[in-house]
Amino acid sequence: MNSIYLKLVVAAIIIFGMNQACNTTRNSVKDQPGLTQTAWQLIEIEGADFENLAKVWLKFENNDEKKVSGYAGCNRFFGAYEVSDYNLKFGKLASTKMYCPQMELESFFLKKLENIDQFEIIGSKLRLFAETEEIMIFQSKISDD
Repeated sequence: MNSIYLKLVVAAIIIFGMNQACNTTRNSVKDQPGLTQTAWQLIEIEGADFENLAKVWLKFENNDEKKVSGYAGCNRFFGAYEVSDYNLKFGKLASTKMYCPQMELESFFLKKLENIDQFEIIGSKLRLFAETEEIMIFQSKISDD
């Protein structure tokens, strides 16, 4: 009798462990409301070495219009986004048109946003992907100055 009980307990533990391992690591909007409740500060973009990464940020509005806005290093930008499960797609983005001496980061950042199609939130980090390649990493920030 003890042997059968022990086997059932072991089987239950194995099934529970397999179930947990099979859960996706990508977060959906339903599972992770932090996507729209946080200003996200850029900390890495495709391994590129740019100055002033910390100035770049974005914020997703959670309303019927699904708007995104932020600062790309010189200019503010705004537009629409679509999200379902862990899929994320930016609509046409517009920005102010000030000129700054160092426009490379801004151009690179806005161009990369066009190709984003997935996201993942782990802890305080937001990762954006194009297909399966990680393109950008953001850190949640206190304010969106």
